[in-house]
Amino acid sequence: MSYSLAPGLSIEVLHFTRHGVLWVGTNRGLYRFEHGVFSPVISGRYITHVEESGNGHLWITTPDGPEEWDGSRAVPHPELAAQLGVKATDIFDVLEDSKDVT
Repeated sequence: MSYSLAPGLSIEVLHFTRHGVLWVGTNRGLYRFEHGVFSPVISGRYITHVEESGNGHLWITTPDGPEEWDGSRAVPHPELAAQLGVKATDIFDVLEDSKDVT
């Protein structure tokens, strides 16, 4: 069985959540694959990494910096770059530590 998202779309990252949902980060956005159906979640962004946090939110990285998908919207987190003393564009991945600190 093969699935097509869209012509010219390239898959950059695949991530399965602990609940078995497949998230697909592409050069044109974030997609959810569940029950045999792809659904667009975030459009127009280049998604480079996807990680799941302890609370079930997704941390995604884009060329513009990290964002958190809370289940209904993508929330940018420019404060992470400020805390680290780097540009948001220099953050390539976001992980949660054992104390649930991002």
